[in-house]
Amino acid sequence: MERCVQSSASVIEPEGKESLMLGKKVKLCDMEGHPVANAIIMSLDKSNMVMGKSLDEEYYEVELDDT
Repeated sequence: MERCVQSSASVIEPEGKESLMLGKKVKLCDMEGHPVANAIIMSLDKSNMVMGKSLDEEYYEVELDDT
């Protein structure tokens, strides 16, 4: 069974390299680390709001990838 592994390194890339993450395919995982969907990083804008809260430093905007 495939599992998602969170990197021990910081999610935030050094300035300039962060833009390399745009368009990158990622796996979305449940709380136990099991993959539940594939997605593509669409935005790194930390001021984007979701359900009244900003994405901040911890999250990115993604689009589900059904391929």
